[in-house]
Amino acid sequence: MRFKRLLLAPICFWKGTSSFSMQTRKSILLPWGGGDGTEFTLSPSTTQQPLGYCIEQSNENGLQVSTGLYTHHDSGSKPDISNELHLSFPTSDVTGEYANMSSELWPSAIASSILLNSPEFRNFSNGKSLLELGSGVGLAGLVAARDCSSCVLTDVDERAVQLLHQATHKNHLPETVTCRQLDWRDNHDASNPVDIILGSDIAYYYHLLRPIMDTTRAFLKQDSVAQDSLLIIVGGASRESQWDLYHNIRDGCYNQITDVREPPWLGKTKMVLFHLKMSNWVEDNDETDVVEDDDEDSQMVPISVIIHQPPSRSGIS
Repeated sequence: MRFKRLLLAPICFWKGTSSFSMQTRKSILLPWGGGDGTEFTLSPSTTQQPLGYCIEQSNENGLQVSTGLYTHHDSGSKPDISNELHLSFPTSDVTGEYANMSSELWPSAIASSILLNSPEFRNFSNGKSLLELGSGVGLAGLVAARDCSSCVLTDVDERAVQLLHQATHKNHLPETVTCRQLDWRDNHDASNPVDIILGSDIAYYYHLLRPIMDTTRAFLKQDSVAQDSLLIIVGGASRESQWDLYHNIRDGCYNQITDVREPPWLGKTKMVLFHLKMSNWVEDNDETDVVEDDDEDSQMVPISVIIHQPPSRSGIS
């Protein structure tokens, strides 16, 4: 579609306070500095073929999200609409300390929805258990849950958890997808560790890194019980705390609580970089229109993905 009028100021799209009937935004995930867009890894290339896309449509009734991948041909890249995933989310009314964090759809969650829709992740996660930390709106977790044997969405805010329950029912998800309140600062004694732990834009403050690491260690299968377990933390590549978390896991770090320097986590840890091209929000009264890919006013958001795999694994490389 042609942009009918750009929204020049930020809007609270999630709470549906705009008088416009529909607002639309499209995001496209690109490899960092090039790449052929076909692998969940860095691939040096002189081209930038898109990996996948996410279309958000918001009105007073809530948010609808469509996320999918591109197919690549000699003639160019085209969306693979046949495998597009559609999800709906209720209007958020979270207030208080966690209002902005739990009620907004952050760029890292959008990037996660594309990456977790890839054949590589879907094959890896098939039949596995998953726990999402800081689910917020719940987009990344619901996409990841498609092929898992069980999925638990968590958030520290009680109202956010209630909205996650509504989202699971709204999207007719099975009973194996559950929601619960979880505070990373609590002591955790996980009797049923999981195969995969996921987080999107959760390492936004330095003081959260220790709770994130301790919570992950408590819930992620380790050592002899690890059967291709995986930790994925998606965040802004411009966030220093995201890089700090990466180095803490890969290189070890000082624990201020125990006054001991901890060794690197056993296994393989790497960082993968992407660019998320985000169009402006546009007002649109025709819900069938789709934002064009060549929005010259799009914002390019750097995305980093921390991937950690304990020693016993043979999955995503």
